[in-house]
Amino acid sequence: MTFLVSGLYHEYVWACMFYNQTHLYDVEGKCTNEECYELKFGRVTAFFAYTAIIMLLERPIKNLSTVKWLSTCLPTLAIAQLLVLVHIPFVKW
Repeated sequence: MTFLVSGLYHEYVWACMFYNQTHLYDVEGKCTNEECYELKFGRVTAFFAYTAIIMLLERPIKNLSTVKWLSTCLPTLAIAQLLVLVHIPFVKW
């Protein structure tokens, strides 16, 4: 629930930041500046929901023998990089 509320809050913040950027568009609706951003509602909330799912799966997955082996044999930096790779589907967002 916390991740859902946080996602919705961040959606609101992004909407406030990118609200009414009409000064960046010409009469035909084309962007005249590199700073144009088209806000798509739901992306931030989806990211937070995905993170919540990953955190819910953390306990069952950490008991797997492969994960236990990786956590004892790999250096902390390598483990941190593996955790970052979990969020690769959202890099483009």
